[in-house]
Amino acid sequence: MEDGVFYGLVRTTEQIDNSTTVKFVFISFIGERLGVMRKAKLSTYKGTVTEAFTPFHLEMMGMDSAADVTSAAIVEMLRAKSGKTGAASDANPANLLTPKEQQIRVACPQYGGTFSSAPKEHKAAWERAAPLASEAVLAAIKAVRSDTEATSWVFFGYGASEPPALQVVGQGNGPAEEAAPLLDAAHMMYGLVRLSQVVDQSTIVKFAFVSWLGDNVPPMRKAKLSTIRGAASELLSPFNTELLNVTVPTDVSNARLMAQLEA
Repeated sequence: MEDGVFYGLVRTTEQIDNSTTVKFVFISFIGERLGVMRKAKLSTYKGTVTEAFTPFHLEMMGMDSAADVTSAAIVEMLRAKSGKTGAASDANPANLLTPKEQQIRVACPQYGGTFSSAPKEHKAAWERAAPLASEAVLAAIKAVRSDTEATSWVFFGYGASEPPALQVVGQGNGPAEEAAPLLDAAHMMYGLVRLSQVVDQSTIVKFAFVSWLGDNVPPMRKAKLSTIRGAASELLSPFNTELLNVTVPTDVSNARLMAQLEA
């Protein structure tokens, strides 16, 4: 298992008041010995795989040790996300995580390319999520998107607040490699990188979403933060490619991101 990527769906139950409700948990497992390029290639398929497993209530993301995939960890995740419940017979995409609905492709000429966008209900979700982000977070995202500002990348992490909230860890005007010193092994982070791709003598702006999963993040912290990954992804959408669950700082580079765009 240490050199492979696996996905799973777990059916469990949760007792809320006097009712027993059925819950589904999607699990992604990335072996510690999986090669960098192999990981990058397989990460491009995660959206398709996730779509096949939807709908589900929670995602246990980027597990790298079989010992961390336990019933206790799943119970803890469900408790952290209590209130988002529903019986299996009542599984409703409006209440569950539904990445399938986020895969509608639309042209976005203002950003110079075609992006993964969301239908009305997910645009509404973004509008709900945006007010929960600080002005500094929204301003940093806007700076990377802007054609008139020099900012080319930004990374966000989670503070110690409850519930966890995104905060700006750093941003810069150069290549993505500049972010390497910020990628702490004890934290989970998300980044947005602006790139330029030449297609038929035209320069097209593209965006990459990067998820950093530090090797030293405690299993329960990782499980808890994975439940709110969707909100971070929505805030940083749209993007053209995703560098998924990176664990080595030097893997975050413009060359690596361009290779994924051109694959």
